[in-house]
Amino acid sequence: MRLFICTQVALVLALSISVSALPGQEKKLTYEEHVKPIFREHCFSCHNQNKKEGDLDLTNYTSLMQGGGSGAVIEPGEVGDSYLFGLVNHDEEPAMPPEQPKIADAKIAILSKWIELGALENSASKAMVKKKKTFDFALTDPAVGRPAVMPLPAQLDLEPVGHAKRQTGVTAMATSPWAPLAAIAGQKQVLLYDTKTRDLKGVLPFPEGTISALKFSRNGSLLLAGGGRGGAQGKVIVWNIKNGERIIEVGDELDSVLAADISSDQKWVALGGPQKMVRIYSTADNSLAFEIKKHTDWVTSMEFSPDGVLLCTGDRNGGVHVWEAFSGREYLTLKAHSKSVTGISWRSDSNIVATTSEDGSVRLWEMNNGGSVRNWTAHGGGSLNVEFTRDGRLVTCGRDRYTKIWDQAGKQLFAFPAFADIVMGVTHCDESNTCFAGDWTGEIRQFNAADGKQLANVSSNPLSLANQLAAAQQTEAAALAKAGQLLKVANADKAALDQLTTSIATSKKQVADLTANVAKLTPKMAADQKSMTMMTQSLATVKTRVAALQVAIPELRKAQAGAAAAVAKLSKDAELKKIADDMAKLLAVKETEFKAGSTEANATTEKINALRGTMESDKANLAKYNTSLAAARQSLAKAESQLKPAQEKYAQSRAAADKDQAIAAATTAARMKWQAALDFSRKFRDLTAQAKAKNSELDELAVKHAELKQQADEAGTRMTSVMNAYTEAKKRVDSKVAEAGALKTKMEGLGSKAAAIKTEISGMQAKLKQTEAAMAHLNSAKTSLEQASKTAPGDAELVASVQAITALIAGQGKKMTGFQAALQARTADLNKTSAEMVQNQKLSVATEKQVGELKILLDTDQKQLATAQKNAEAARTLEVAAAGKVKAKEQEVSALRAEIAKLQGI
Repeated sequence: MRLFICTQVALVLALSISVSALPGQEKKLTYEEHVKPIFREHCFSCHNQNKKEGDLDLTNYTSLMQGGGSGAVIEPGEVGDSYLFGLVNHDEEPAMPPEQPKIADAKIAILSKWIELGALENSASKAMVKKKKTFDFALTDPAVGRPAVMPLPAQLDLEPVGHAKRQTGVTAMATSPWAPLAAIAGQKQVLLYDTKTRDLKGVLPFPEGTISALKFSRNGSLLLAGGGRGGAQGKVIVWNIKNGERIIEVGDELDSVLAADISSDQKWVALGGPQKMVRIYSTADNSLAFEIKKHTDWVTSMEFSPDGVLLCTGDRNGGVHVWEAFSGREYLTLKAHSKSVTGISWRSDSNIVATTSEDGSVRLWEMNNGGSVRNWTAHGGGSLNVEFTRDGRLVTCGRDRYTKIWDQAGKQLFAFPAFADIVMGVTHCDESNTCFAGDWTGEIRQFNAADGKQLANVSSNPLSLANQLAAAQQTEAAALAKAGQLLKVANADKAALDQLTTSIATSKKQVADLTANVAKLTPKMAADQKSMTMMTQSLATVKTRVAALQVAIPELRKAQAGAAAAVAKLSKDAELKKIADDMAKLLAVKETEFKAGSTEANATTEKINALRGTMESDKANLAKYNTSLAAARQSLAKAESQLKPAQEKYAQSRAAADKDQAIAAATTAARMKWQAALDFSRKFRDLTAQAKAKNSELDELAVKHAELKQQADEAGTRMTSVMNAYTEAKKRVDSKVAEAGALKTKMEGLGSKAAAIKTEISGMQAKLKQTEAAMAHLNSAKTSLEQASKTAPGDAELVASVQAITALIAGQGKKMTGFQAALQARTADLNKTSAEMVQNQKLSVATEKQVGELKILLDTDQKQLATAQKNAEAARTLEVAAAGKVKAKEQEVSALRAEIAKLQGI
């Protein structure tokens, strides 16, 4: 029993193996120590360095993690996503190992646990943290129409990765399908230009090397670049156009990527190059979905159809193939080109694909049977690119140094002016109807696709922002100096014109004022003259009346005095008295009239004198006004004759000043633009560097948290295992204790039973003794009765008594025989019960011993459980603390990202 229990405990402990040991825990599960032996036994015969079934080699960790032809087979931490586990566990077809039974469950459990705990290579390895995507950019349906919002960049960093002393050839270019935006490949960078203003809108670094392919997604929200370093590495990068953030990075080629594209539903990224292989990656997790090995030479060009159904690829040997985009199965082979395929472009309806080649031709293929519906020679010496426009035209370029536009019948619509060297790339912007083309020397021209005229040049090798700012500052200083001189001249001319204008205005006012004064004074003088005449006449009349009264009044006084004297004589003569009174009244009236006339004559005389003075002053003023008016009119005429020349002079100097002021303002705006761009770049790069550092810290914390979580999970698993072992051991102890109790209870029952039997036997023995004593008395009585009967023969009563007692003795004898048999049976029962008690006593002693042994083991398990619980609590405490640090760091990163987005105006 002890051996069995120890074996079970050891098995539980063995299954609780951990990824990272806490005190008291086992060592990590690793490929080298635990997984490789399983693969060696079951898998190495088919999956080794020399024989790679499914292009999968399991003999070393690196090749295992690289996966096979179907992509990655192990996803650390994700058992359900690990393709190899599904095959081994017979969850997927084909079941592995082929045509053999499923491998042992214990081995599958080890493989599952190894993946779950991070798929470690060896004991020194750290668990890999699988980063989750920040968002899912795959579309439900292919992007075929104009998006609701034009996909334009927010404010992006304009600081070039570097400025080369010598400009190199333009290796790739592309234009957005729904925005006036062009992407130009520079040296380790992509330059984004506004196709309408030709302003630089952003610089996207590509430190991986030379860019060989540039493609916008069909909705214009993403930009893809493929390239690398020849013979060293190849990568494909996809940026979010709005904020310039890298969101996809796929491929780990051993040579540069020469061709790449992203599907219209944004679920797949395809790439190809010198490896002669087309690889399709899923954007869901950047994993390799499948590979296409049909090409016999370098893959040089490729493009997904706009509807997302097909992928067309071309190689250096002239081979062109069309594949099902979602499966990689071959759909068509297009045979015609005799030299390297240099360009592939689909018509917007996905029914026609155009290809061009170093053989100089352009070919249009239909997708029903793969027939060539049109072909023509586009460029002598070799055609290097082709692109469908949205309206169905085609643009091409080639070694003949020309860029051309064609209709689908092969008719040339325009041939843009020739470059100095071969034209390496061309792209058409549908939003501005312009073409960008670049040659071997690095010159990039923009043409009007409506009339073929050249519009401007843009650079694939811009200066640094500091140099741009310095140049702008110099240009601004020169422009401001020149504009300042011209402004001085214009201001002087303006001052002269203003002075002349003021003089004219003053003269006009003077003429107007003088004319108004003359106009006002002339009627006044006429009115004053009329008033003078009237007052003179009135004065003469008044004077005549006063003179008459002056003569009449003395006479009236005499007459009144005479009348008064007569009344004095004839006081009672009423008539005389009335005449005397009337004479007195008349005298008073005439005296008053005389006095008023005299006063009026004096006043009128004063008025006439005053008016005469005024009239003399007005006459002098009028003469003065007329003289001044003539002079003012002469001055005004002179100034007005000078006005137009002064106006023309000022207009010319003002126009010249305004022109240079506008130039100066433009240079100031340019300087401010570059200053703002430099300030933005410094702030953006500082925030980006902080975010990158915080992200690195977050990654480290996430790794640490993952490790601690795995430790905590494993400690929890171990605790659970130990707890289960403890529970099972306790169940066994409890069961054995119960068994001992049952034996004790049974012993107690057997003891009670034996005591009862003994009591019963004692009673039976006493009864038997009583019966034996009675029998002795009965036998004695019988003997006496028989003696009496012999003494009195024939006595019927004695005979009857002898018979009766003989019968009684016989009956009692039978009873004694029964008592003896019962006593013997009960004695046998007692012996049996005693024997059973002895046997149970032995079992009880053995069981108690087992209980003791189990309790000792249980104590050990309990100590292990306490240790495991303590370790689990400690591990979980560390994991919770690490999770808190991760959350805090995530908040810091989010805050920085929000600040960056705010800085970019998003």
